[in-house]
Amino acid sequence: MFKKRLSLPVTELQRLSDTRWACQITACTAAMKSFPTILVCLSEVIATNSRRATEAGGLLEQMNFSFLFCLRPPSYSAALRFFSDILQSKDCNLSQACLMAHTVIDELSEIRNSQSAFDTVWEQTCTISEENGVPQREKQRTKRLPLHLEQFVLSEGRPVEEESPDSKETFRVKVFLPVLNHLIVELTRRFAENNDVLCGVSALNPQKACGFLSKPAWHSRVPLRHKATATPHRRRTGLHQSNDFRHLTEPA
Repeated sequence: MFKKRLSLPVTELQRLSDTRWACQITACTAAMKSFPTILVCLSEVIATNSRRATEAGGLLEQMNFSFLFCLRPPSYSAALRFFSDILQSKDCNLSQACLMAHTVIDELSEIRNSQSAFDTVWEQTCTISEENGVPQREKQRTKRLPLHLEQFVLSEGRPVEEESPDSKETFRVKVFLPVLNHLIVELTRRFAENNDVLCGVSALNPQKACGFLSKPAWHSRVPLRHKATATPHRRRTGLHQSNDFRHLTEPA
């Protein structure tokens, strides 16, 4: 109803899931596309429904610039969604999953070290906030000197003011980089560290059309232990025992 009033395409909001990456990305994308409708809906509830007005007011208060920045699907979401589809494919094997994991890790590392990638997300978030009337900087509470100190003269200088919690650099250091670091660490822990073992197991899969028992798939990864050749047992004679005794008694 609200989308028809605003002449926006109908988008169904997705339920969040703790285990499915694609579901989380789809839910964020749907919420971003429906953000104007969500604001109008909450405002209508506040104005007409007194029973849910308090809850709607609390939700509307959370729809700030920080919420928009976290909700905005960054450029690496497409790679994560494609990787999730590959892992759920019935034709995917372990070696393909490891190869794709390395590709995604490299892409995430490039995005993390790229200032332009963060600038793109920041500019897009600023544009959406301006279109929907969401202020970028929240009103900060004015710090006043305590009453019991007003009659005294402070000899020390003013403390250095901390960086604004809604500044661009703060979002980069406390939101953008930690999310990428967490993704890279998790993908590395689950795939890259066990890459040799997973590729070796994949080479032993008889259902694999190509690469079954392929030597390059496992020979370079699995350390081969050379079997020690047993020397034939020879009967030790008195001559051998005398030679051993002579070697022990000779000076070094």
